[in-house]
Amino acid sequence: MSGFEYFIPEVLFELHPEWKYESFDGVVPLVAQKIGVREALFFGLSYLITDQKLVPTLIQLQIDQTKDRVNWLECRVGAKGPHGMQRWPNRAFDKQLRRLEGKQNQIDWAYWVTFGEKNERSSESV
Repeated sequence: MSGFEYFIPEVLFELHPEWKYESFDGVVPLVAQKIGVREALFFGLSYLITDQKLVPTLIQLQIDQTKDRVNWLECRVGAKGPHGMQRWPNRAFDKQLRRLEGKQNQIDWAYWVTFGEKNERSSESV
């Protein structure tokens, strides 16, 4: 999970310049699930390095079968608020994490980025 701390902010920065000075200081999944061959889904909370506040994070990715690279990635970060992305206090972390249970499709995501091409043949279930 520590690799996501660097990778995801770089991906977000490509489309959102405000991520130039932001990074994660931890990605903690509530759900870590294999969803296909070389495909995974992670849903939980991430600490923002600038203020140690929490944001919901959903990462789906597919890894190339022959090269050490990500073929396809869908990343959603933060919930929209009246003044941009909501930042939740990091107290009662377990309670905050459990609050997300079953809500990954109910969040109005502040950032939603997809890149690469998903290889449908590789994503068949095992």
